[in-house]
Amino acid sequence: MTTALLEINDFSIKASTSDNNTYNECGFAHVTDSGIITGDKGFEAFWRHPEKCSNNYWLFLDQQPLKTNWKWVRHNADLAYAQLDNTLKSIGSPDEVVLCVSNTISVEQLSLLAGLLKALNISIKRIVDLNLFAGLAMRQSAWLIDMQLHQATLTLVEKSISDDQEIFSIKESETLPNFGFMHICNTIARDISKKLINNSRFDPMHSSGSAQDLFNQIKSNINEFEENNELNFQIKSPSGIVNITINPSELKNLFKKELSKINRKVVNSGDMFSLKDSAHMLEKLLDTSGNYLGLAPSYDINAIEKLLNTSQFDKNKLVKINAIKLAKAEKSLPKTRTNHTATHLLYDNHAWDIRNEKSIQYNNQGLQIKAGVDKTFDLAFILKDGKLEIYHQSSSKEIVIPKTFKEGEQIIIDNAKINLIKVENA
Repeated sequence: MTTALLEINDFSIKASTSDNNTYNECGFAHVTDSGIITGDKGFEAFWRHPEKCSNNYWLFLDQQPLKTNWKWVRHNADLAYAQLDNTLKSIGSPDEVVLCVSNTISVEQLSLLAGLLKALNISIKRIVDLNLFAGLAMRQSAWLIDMQLHQATLTLVEKSISDDQEIFSIKESETLPNFGFMHICNTIARDISKKLINNSRFDPMHSSGSAQDLFNQIKSNINEFEENNELNFQIKSPSGIVNITINPSELKNLFKKELSKINRKVVNSGDMFSLKDSAHMLEKLLDTSGNYLGLAPSYDINAIEKLLNTSQFDKNKLVKINAIKLAKAEKSLPKTRTNHTATHLLYDNHAWDIRNEKSIQYNNQGLQIKAGVDKTFDLAFILKDGKLEIYHQSSSKEIVIPKTFKEGEQIIIDNAKINLIKVENA
């Protein structure tokens, strides 16, 4: 029986197994005549085809009829089902999952989610608060800041001592509505639009095509903000390419109201705090000189499964776990990584090191990967200092390349999905 960790955050629906098979995608869906497309391709169609796309079906997960005439879709649960199906198939369709959910999900939504997994013939082993494992991995009391598509959460994981046990529990949680990834994207888009209208009388939001191009750049910039320290845009206007740069100081001003709430509640509380991967952009916008612990570590899936098999949990009751007891000797969950950059490509049970020049070809014979740069292949690149440098990319095939090149991402060449993984001590 295979067990997977399934994390429900519409910023990144993530599934992973004990053998480092990981897949994640954002909570966007594009409804076409041939089916429902989810993840990045859904994002890339959202502003081109807004009448056929959705990104709030996880926030409003229910079975209320939608006021649309979409084929395949009756309600938000149908969109969530399609995304779960694609996500879990991408890691080999496990038999059961440890389900990690945010405190923002209601009891009714959790029940519906359980029903969707049952319809996929996947059972739920345990249900755990999404931030609890991160708190365990940090080994101390701390606030965790997590970003979703339409809201953010502030969660205090408290460590206490009782007898010879360490107890980690969810002590406090607060939701910041309307301060999610989409709010950030829309605010930046409005700022760029205002600047362009004032300077060149061109509004990139005027057409669906230019709006989509703008939001694609915003998403890429946010993903790379940690390394670049600023947002750089190249906007196509009737008069040519317009370059726009937004620095951290400008971003702080754009999100002054939201950042002040986080500062009051978390940063200035005197408690330690950490950012989940989803909120990494805030690292340069908040005061990290004092009680900041860095980005929240990942955690070992095998250790999680072992922990959840202990006698402290009633195997006959499926309830959401908000606290976990550890013997002092266990020293909490081991951290699995601090650097998220992938080291290898994984396809059809074969792995290739990608820290030297590589060329990739996909055809009827399957996938071929060889060392060096071969411009007759579909793609040639090198991974240098965590960043991808492309030497060649074929225009005759549909190729999707992730901007961040972190574990869990994928390279897609036509119908071939090539997983990016990180091999420890590789």
